[in-house]
Amino acid sequence: MTQALLGGRPEPVTCLVALPRGCSRGADLASGSEGSVRLWAAGECVGTIVAPPGTAPACMAALPAAAAGAGPSSGPCLAVAFHQARPFDPAAFRLVPQGEEQRRRRAEALAAQAAQAAAFERVAASVTVASLRAESPGAVQPSVSVLGLAGGAARVTAFGCLPRAPPAADGLVCGTADGALRVWVRTGGGGDDAVWRCEEHLALRFGGGAAATIACVEPLTAQLGLLS
Repeated sequence: MTQALLGGRPEPVTCLVALPRGCSRGADLASGSEGSVRLWAAGECVGTIVAPPGTAPACMAALPAAAAGAGPSSGPCLAVAFHQARPFDPAAFRLVPQGEEQRRRRAEALAAQAAQAAAFERVAASVTVASLRAESPGAVQPSVSVLGLAGGAARVTAFGCLPRAPPAADGLVCGTADGALRVWVRTGGGGDDAVWRCEEHLALRFGGGAAATIACVEPLTAQLGLLS
């Protein structure tokens, strides 16, 4: 995003999702690239969600306002999973240290990289949920919250909206790299008043207990559930 503002080449779009009608006064499309998620209406950027440093959106999903259990006035929700945008330089430590001081600096740099890698994994195992409210015809104000997937969950790899028969609220389905499917449901008000809870947890395994990474999630019907 910074490069684009300075006249450089913009970062490539990594994911794209159409927003439901509940946001028709504001954004109707969300695009994700390294550093941010942008909300668009009629070709104009009307809102931005800043990504955690060093990350890019890996997958996104939109939930209608009513389906998310908050009422039309609060606007729809956008769920985003952020992953590490650029790999670490594999040649960063190729030179053999000469002397005690270089060994010390190398050890400190390796420790710092390990800590950064662990931070990226924590971000990748969480879900950022933005409640989108149209403040004016040309501006959308995202209210952002973060859902932590408890239990040492692996990185989030896929999203889906699970339709359910009223009065039950539709669910946000999160698939992870260790073969887990979790269904999150929003209760309470919209924006900062919303409370998300995990209602269902399913672990997919092959013969011998091998885990399968969830690559995509597709809703079927309210009666049939999910195809993943």
